[in-house]
Amino acid sequence: MYRSQYFTDCKNNWDSRVWEDLVLEFLSATLMEMDEEKWTMGLGVKLMEQIPLCQSYPEERGMLYKCLAMTVCHTTDEQFINHQLDVMLSSMRHNSASESKVSPPQYMFVGLPPDVAHKIILARIMLSPR
Repeated sequence: MYRSQYFTDCKNNWDSRVWEDLVLEFLSATLMEMDEEKWTMGLGVKLMEQIPLCQSYPEERGMLYKCLAMTVCHTTDEQFINHQLDVMLSSMRHNSASESKVSPPQYMFVGLPPDVAHKIILARIMLSPR
């Protein structure tokens, strides 16, 4: 669906999944266009500060995690990546354990696109001490 057509038809046929995809596509394009590590890390920090605001809103929190994962995928600073992943994963564990009966290995990346979840897992493995 063309973006402009989606926005035109948006009034009658709201599709939150399409909207999420468009926002994530916009974020990815913005991060690629900026191509500035410091700016991307600053955005990641500001997004991270929003986590406490989403504690009671699972859908919004899920979108926030997707945006955070996207910023992590666009950075190379190991310390930043480790910190962001630690905070995200501990927050996801806490929220998922209290909201779901799904076992820990399955709930960790619920709602993240498979390619983003895969990149996070790979980044974590590559950055872990050997």
